[in-house]
Amino acid sequence: MRSHGPLGIEIRNRRKASGRTMQQFAKDCGIGRTALHRYENGHPARPNSTSLARVVQQAAIPTDLAVRLLQGDPALASDLQHALDRLHEHQRLTT
Repeated sequence: MRSHGPLGIEIRNRRKASGRTMQQFAKDCGIGRTALHRYENGHPARPNSTSLARVVQQAAIPTDLAVRLLQGDPALASDLQHALDRLHEHQRLTT
């Protein structure tokens, strides 16, 4: 399993629990279905932290849990934390 595999499993479980298809969920996140598939299945390519942050937010995964699930890749965990912080700050400023 890839270092971001556990986070992908959590994303998939939450997406399915929401009753949304991959296509619907990807559209809500503003990413392509292929990217969502890669995230959910822990493909070897390193995820883009900005789009991964949108997926984590859409799946309503708490930041601390998302970072903990990435413990196998400290650099990605740090990048995701930073991307989520930027996303939250942007939303705070625009609402």
